[in-house]
Amino acid sequence: MLFGKYSMVNMCKEFNENKPLIESYFKNHVVEGYDDEDKKILGLGIGAFIVLLLVGLAIFIWALMSLMKYWKVLPAWAKILGLLSLLGGAPVVTLIVVYIAKDSKPESGKYRFRFKH
Repeated sequence: MLFGKYSMVNMCKEFNENKPLIESYFKNHVVEGYDDEDKKILGLGIGAFIVLLLVGLAIFIWALMSLMKYWKVLPAWAKILGLLSLLGGAPVVTLIVVYIAKDSKPESGKYRFRFKH
């Protein structure tokens, strides 16, 4: 796999492939021909898979919204790294970069700290 087993791209793909199984889980219907081992998605139970998918989507949306909110105050390196990590499936890295870089203001050639002699 290109992005990893539990990346948002792979989890959304697995959600679409297993939509009838997930719908029957929510409706509490019995799926014939399946035993407990067959009712797993990516090695997780259906309930755990859904929780992991929802948490991943929430973090992805949070990272996207914070990147858009602070876009004008971010330095160029943070914009590039934030976009690449968001598109690469690492929204936590985007959050870290955005919240660290939003408060950093470049000082035009001046030293940040004064040294006393």
